[in-house]
Parts: sequence; C-alpha cells; structure tokens
Amino acid sequence: SSDPSYCLPAAMEAASVLCGDEENKVAFCRGMAILCGRDVDQAASDGLDQVDAAWQAKRRARDGEHFHVTFLTKADLQTVAEKLRVPSSDECASLQAHGVSLPSTIDAAAAAAVAAELLRARTGSFAWVNVGTGSAKDGAEEAAFRVLLWPAGAAVRRMLGLEAQDFHITLGFRQHDVHGKSKGLSSLVSGCPDAAAVSTLADEAAQLLESSRADELSLDGDGVEQLADAALLGASAHEDTLGEAAALRVLCLLHGRRKEGGRLLPCAERLLELEPEDEVGCRSRASALVILKRFEDALPALELAIAQLDKVPAEKREKQEKMLKGALDLCTKKLGSGPRAPKVSAASTDSAGLYAEDTDFLSAFLEKRELKFPSTPHLKNLGAATRDDKLLDSKRLKAFCGSGRTVCIEEKVDGANLGISLDMNYTPRLQGRSKLVNWETDHQFRGLKEWLDEHAGALYEMLERNRHILFGEWCAYKHTVSYKRLPGYFVAFDIYDRKVGKFLSRKAFHTRLARAPEPRIPA
Repeated sequence: SSDPSYCLPAAMEAASVLCGDEENKVAFCRGMAILCGRDVDQAASDGLDQVDAAWQAKRRARDGEHFHVTFLTKADLQTVAEKLRVPSSDECASLQAHGVSLPSTIDAAAAAAVAAELLRARTGSFAWVNVGTGSAKDGAEEAAFRVLLWPAGAAVRRMLGLEAQDFHITLGFRQHDVHGKSKGLSSLVSGCPDAAAVSTLADEAAQLLESSRADELSLDGDGVEQLADAALLGASAHEDTLGEAAALRVLCLLHGRRKEGGRLLPCAERLLELEPEDEVGCRSRASALVILKRFEDALPALELAIAQLDKVPAEKREKQEKMLKGALDLCTKKLGSGPRAPKVSAASTDSAGLYAEDTDFLSAFLEKRELKFPSTPHLKNLGAATRDDKLLDSKRLKAFCGSGRTVCIEEKVDGANLGISLDMNYTPRLQGRSKLVNWETDHQFRGLKEWLDEHAGALYEMLERNRHILFGEWCAYKHTVSYKRLPGYFVAFDIYDRKVGKFLSRKAFHTRLARAPEPRIPA
C-alpha cells in the first residue's frame, strides 16, 4: 500500500491493493474489486447521522470500521476472466488498444488487476462525486447508503463488457443488505443530489469533457452526461441558477461535439434564458440550427455567435472563428441569394413572445377544439359499427373509391390515441382526443416519460414548436387486441401542420420519420 496509515476494512485484511493514492485505493478482496480509502470514509461519515445505530452495527459486523464501494463483484470478475481467456474477444482487443497486456494466468485476481490497470489509465481515475443519501427496500429488509457517480469506474466496466453499476457506500441495513434494487440517483431520499454536490458535479463534468480526446468521447461522454444531468437535477431542485447554467454549458459542449442538434438546441435556449449573453449558449444555439438544417434561422444566430468571439479564450478563438464562419458560408450557399432573415439578439426571445404561442396553441385545442385528431369513418358498415361510429358520406366515398386517386392502406393499431407537440421550451405537450393527458393521473400512459426521454432527439428534429403535432397510438396497455410483436409502445400514424392546416402526405410523413435520429419512432 502507498498509504501505510490507512488500514483496509477489518473484515478485508486479506485484501491486496491494486492501485491508488493516499486518499483512494482499489483492492482485490474476498473475490471482489473494491474502492476504499480516506475519501470513501469521509463520504460515508456525511450520512451516518441519518442512519439508525443498530443498522450501522450490522454493517460494521460485516465490513469492519472502514467503508468501501464495490467496483467489480465476484460474478463480474468471473465474467471478465472468461472473456479474457478468448484472445479474439472484444475485451482482449480493448486491452491491447489501451496498452494493457494479458496476464499469463487468468483468474478473478488477474481480472481485477487488469481492471485496475485500465482504471489507472483513465482521466480522473478517482474523481467520483458523493451526491447524497439513498435508501432501498426489499420486503422487511432496508438499506441506507451514499450514492456515488464515478465516471472512470463506469467507463472501465463498459470496456470490460459489463453492465452499468450503481456505485454506493453502504452505511447500514435492517436485517440484511438489499440487493437487486436501484441504488443510483432514483434512490436518493431527497429526490435529487445534495445542494453542496451541484457545483462539484458540474466542475467534474466540465473537466472530464475538456480532457477527453475525440477517440475517447464514446467512453467518457456518458460519464460527462451523467454528471451534468445530476448537476442539472440538483440545481433545479435547489433553485441554483448558477449551477443550472454551469451544467447546461457542459451539456451544450457535449451535444455539440456529438453533433446532436436535437438535444443541443433546448439546452442552448434554456442557457440563454438564464444568461442571455452567454457565449457558449449563443454558439451552441447557432450550431444546433445548422445541424438541424434550419439554415435561415441559423444565419442571424451565427452572426451573433461570431460577435461574441472576443469572450472565447485566446488559444481557442481562431478554431472557433473558422468553424463559425464556415457554417455561415454553408448557410449562405444553402439559402442562395434569397432574402436574409433579420438579425436578432439572444435576449429578443423574451418570455412574452415565447409563451404567447403556447397560449395560442392551448386555446386552439382546449377552447376552439381545432387540433384534436378527427375520428376515422367507416367505408361501409359490415355489422361491427356502432351508433357512435361514423360512415363516410357519399361525396367523400366517391372521391375515395373509383376516383383514380392513389390510396395508401395502413394498419389501424389498437391503442390510446395520443398527440405529441412541443411548446416553446421544447417540453412535450401530450393530448388525447379532447384533453391534455399525463402519465401521473392517466394510468394507461405510464411509461410515457421514459419513452419521451429516449426519443427526445427524434421529436426535436421532427416537430417545430407549436406547429406540428405527431399523432399515434400508445400501446403499452392492452385495449382489445393482444399484440405480440409491436415495434414500440408508441406507433405513429400522422403529423398535422398547423401552419398550412393540413396533415402531411403519406410520403412526407414516412420520410420525416425515417430521417429522424435513432432510436426512430415506428409507424
């Protein structure tokens, strides 16, 4: 050990230290790889006053006086060892790419040593953040713990082909420790990271992104996003606008490097709401509009970003100027010699202008009843239609049958009718036939929040705020048909354009869905 003054947990005396410094160590112990050290003990002490003394005693009987974080379980190390015994495996290739040689004997201890070697090579190997106290229950058993975010540890697990792990420090438990339950951010007792953790989360995210090479962003990017999202969650809950702005800057830079226009734009616009003259916000908004091919909107945004270049650090200014002017040239070419959009400042997108459009949309839907999806009439009543069903009138029937027009036939999926639009903050607005709906009060729409999070990028690129409505069937719960092979819980069937007062043609509809980023929305 490089820190003789720190003793490993008493119940783990047979442990061997694999890597670390005076504050943090990774050790192989009782068939596991663990993180321990002074910093871990200090993080644990932050939450002990909230834990019953009897619970703490049960933990001490198992682990001793000191605390630890499980990095790799026994099962994890066995899995890694099996993979490393296959020279052609992806894991062996990853080791070679990172300059780590395979041990001659491959067992659990060797697998732990390999993981430690990979960790040592990561940026910020021991840069983890203590975000707050969590709790998990399983019947009569309950555990209390400190929730950690550890990007380098998570990256090593991905490199070894392992699933994500909720890193935590167990503080105590009733009866037995709880396993198989979430011990991540969703388990936090307060529902969000501690206020004191917000600035640390944002700073660590920024440092990790700054130090990540382009070829490492696929690994580090997830860690950056996890840290920044946690900072954003904590900042919003604690009304910390400075922390929120710091987290949004990191997300803007991350999504910009990843060319994720649909995710970049709402982050940039929210940042500009908080700080209208923010350079990163101005530059990111311009970049997002270019990525989304909204060239006319991008022109004034790019000019504004170029005017802010004096705020960019001198060593980065030339590169940013070249990129922005290149994007400006691209927009000019795409638009030809047509009329230019007027110049606007970030501050001109004031709340009165933004929310007037939201109010207009809601009035059209809730009061004027203009935007609900029309009921589909029957061509002919074959005996199944009820008094509530509509039949096609003779004039429309003649236009539909025998007029020489092309008819597209698509399956009618049995689910809950759902319309999705975006308000001026890019927040999804959800509507049923005649009312707004949500997953909290409408049981049949549970699971929709997770779906919206997963498909946010596609929605941002497909729908213009307060203009387009994506209609489809939400099929998470059975109505009358039991489906066995649904392509997704939401199956789209139409997009309405308020500006022209019409639904898209079938070709335009399917083209728009096909061009959206992954994961695509099925139709």
